[in-house]
Amino acid sequence: MTSRLTILGLFFAIAASFLLLRLFYWQVLKGGELSTMARIQQKSGQSILAGRGSILASDSTWLTASKQGFLLFISKKDIKVDYKKVANTLAPFLIKDTEDKKSLLKEVQRIEGLLAKNLVWIPIEHKVSEETKRNIEALSIPGVGFELEEIRTYPEGSLASHLLGFVGKDEAGMDTGYFGLEGFYDLSLKGKPGFLEREKDAKGAPILVGGDREILAIEGIDLLTHIDKGVQIMIEKKLS
Repeated sequence: MTSRLTILGLFFAIAASFLLLRLFYWQVLKGGELSTMARIQQKSGQSILAGRGSILASDSTWLTASKQGFLLFISKKDIKVDYKKVANTLAPFLIKDTEDKKSLLKEVQRIEGLLAKNLVWIPIEHKVSEETKRNIEALSIPGVGFELEEIRTYPEGSLASHLLGFVGKDEAGMDTGYFGLEGFYDLSLKGKPGFLEREKDAKGAPILVGGDREILAIEGIDLLTHIDKGVQIMIEKKLS
């Protein structure tokens, strides 16, 4: 009888030690990581776009401007159909000539390649137009969504392009000015993006009475130049 009690006591002692070790692992060693994961699940963050400033001619008309565009993305965890079907559905909207079978196949393969990556959130196409966005949204494809972004435009085409420079992507995929005025005054033109943080429930819906935190975006400044469009057009024609 005594030996049985000893074995039983030893069993409970081992079980209690194991339980304490597991509690130490989850609460102490993994505590910081779990707290971070809990905050991510409880709160959602959204970047607020700061509009890039325009570059103006001497008469205050536009040499560069920005219009509304969209980033097309896919949330893989929300996709309900085969990846190939998603790629075949989206590809025709993202090429110029839908009759070009070679370009269409290449675009399908590109999207399939992106979906094959071990990522949850995948950017598919930048600078999508409002019309393309509406056409894709009409299909109601689960997992396909859009984020607001800007499209840099040059109303006068290539006029003074050697002075203006251009806007491209940096290593992080953010819009950045290169060369000319776009590059030299990039920090002033791009402004500073804001941020909106919201609490959400278990289903991911925003909690209306939750602790929201918002940092307002600071718009980029407009740059007024001494470039005279009429003179610039005349000189470029003479030079060409």
